[in-house]
Amino acid sequence: MILALTLSAAALAASTADLQAALASPSGWAAVTTTTERGVGPITVRHKPAGGIDCLEGAVDTAASLERLLATARDIDGSAKWSSFKLPYSKALTRGSSFDYLQVLDNPSPVDDRYWLLRGTATQAADSARFTWVDIPEDAQAAAIADVRSRFPSAVPSGRNVGGWIFERTSTGTRVRYQICSEAGGNIPAWVGKLAAQKALPTTMADLVLEASR
Repeated sequence: MILALTLSAAALAASTADLQAALASPSGWAAVTTTTERGVGPITVRHKPAGGIDCLEGAVDTAASLERLLATARDIDGSAKWSSFKLPYSKALTRGSSFDYLQVLDNPSPVDDRYWLLRGTATQAADSARFTWVDIPEDAQAAAIADVRSRFPSAVPSGRNVGGWIFERTSTGTRVRYQICSEAGGNIPAWVGKLAAQKALPTTMADLVLEASR
């Protein structure tokens, strides 16, 4: 796919609400696997269909503090340094508890690189915290999109991307949950994107936990 996302703001908001509701609902989840990644685990992975997308959830317990985990999750600019995935561009475009950010994923050839524009929101209570995100129309940050297209001409926009990190304080540390409904976009078949996402989830969770534990 060469064309950028052209979803209207109204259409995007409607489908985003459906995906968020699916992630929040406790019903419909089915087990995928339980695994350990670089000493982080056990990580339990579940999935459920929503709006034609295979949504995923991972969960793991860690001794890392809730506050440190939240700070790491929203560290968009620094994530390129500790992520296992190649992110040649990872930048917060605005600041605050809710902010826009843009990232580029360097994929191995012949798969095209991907980019996504998201709006993240961080919230915190006494014993819980969240960092959630939704995809937003490209015209919300037109200048940044133009810059990325110029610098990474082979990159194509990913599909839907709605999700979040959920942190809950426990007696021994923090319960971490990672939820996401995403599409690879481009010319990657849906079933390939589904398998890749399931494989990437434990890596993503281990990256965050290990960085927050430093």
